[in-house]
Amino acid sequence: MAEGVMDAIRQIIREKAHERELSLSWLSRRIGRNVGYLHDFIEKKTPRNLPERERRLLAEHLGISEDYLRPADLLADVKEAAPVIQAEGERIEVDDIRDQRLRESVRRELKAAKHGEAWLIRTPLIEAKYPPGTLVIVDVGQAAYENDYVQAEIWRGKEKSFVFRKYIPPNLVAAVVSSPGSKGYTVDRETVNIRGVILIGFR
Repeated sequence: MAEGVMDAIRQIIREKAHERELSLSWLSRRIGRNVGYLHDFIEKKTPRNLPERERRLLAEHLGISEDYLRPADLLADVKEAAPVIQAEGERIEVDDIRDQRLRESVRRELKAAKHGEAWLIRTPLIEAKYPPGTLVIVDVGQAAYENDYVQAEIWRGKEKSFVFRKYIPPNLVAAVVSSPGSKGYTVDRETVNIRGVILIGFR
């Protein structure tokens, strides 16, 4: 296996962690390893490869496809490849909710909101209040205040993605259990714009 491919994988991990302002020690703990695990993998090249479970969990936290961390699927020019950003949440139709009680509760909250939408949270970046798997009601267009949990639109060129973060004006920050909130995006209303406020979550 080309060492250049493994170096590219390490570089992707380093860059995506930096971009999301997640420390390697925090990520190491999140994938069930000791705090120095990813530092050793990147700097000391040990272990040589990441086991499948760790690779899958790490890709989830970095918001990229696991394929970018799997050596067999990588080309030597992987550095030029733009990692695929995975959706931080998924829009849910009320009628698709199987649990009748939950369906009725969600329907009631949607009715109470001015412009309500139901979303399933996939990102671990607001787990302090809404862990992955939480169904939330987003009131689109509602003004956001300090400490609100919000959904924002992020524009990269012509590509738009949605993120869920805590709003500490003028920044959107991560809110994770074992790591204090750190600046993620700055709301500038051009490339980063708050779309709506999370009103309530259902587990």
